[in-house]
Amino acid sequence: MEHILGIFSSGSGAIEVYGIIIVLLMAGAVGFPFPEDVVFLSAGYFAYKGVINPVYAILIGYIAVLAGDAIVYTLGNKLGAKVFGLPILRTIITPEAIQKGKKLLHKNGPRFVFVSKFIIGLRYTVFFVSGMMEIGFLRFIKFDAMASAISVPTLVCLAYFNGDKIDQVLSYVKDAEYSILAVAAAVILFFAFRYYHVKRKKTV
Repeated sequence: MEHILGIFSSGSGAIEVYGIIIVLLMAGAVGFPFPEDVVFLSAGYFAYKGVINPVYAILIGYIAVLAGDAIVYTLGNKLGAKVFGLPILRTIITPEAIQKGKKLLHKNGPRFVFVSKFIIGLRYTVFFVSGMMEIGFLRFIKFDAMASAISVPTLVCLAYFNGDKIDQVLSYVKDAEYSILAVAAAVILFFAFRYYHVKRKKTV
């Protein structure tokens, strides 16, 4: 977080800091090491210090993060088939598996999009695959917007109202994300086991 706070500190005024929020969120969406959680916590911290307005930080950050997520979805939609068409992946991921994945995401994709928004390290993978599986841009952006409407103000406000304990806040956020990841993994394993068990019974 110190690195991102240092980037924020390079801004000489509120306008520049708002610009930094936008640039970092867009860059993070395409693979640069700027997690949106840390960007929003940093924005809240600078609002706490009186450099920027927390409401403007939330609004600007909300629009920027949706734009970044839309880029990831579009990249998945345009490049996903080419990525999974590489010879090294073709033997692992068959066309049948892709078709099953499409059915699963068309049915449950919005739920995955919503939940993954709160899990660092997973969200962009889900967004890319959602684009590749073509769950529908409007469906994607709807559930992404709903999740972001919770995550963005929560993160900014956490740092804004607890600026004197910013390191502790960051630790709490990381712990919460790991807990959500653990629950999500358990749910996925449960349904995978259930699917395998049902399929096995049908073949017996």
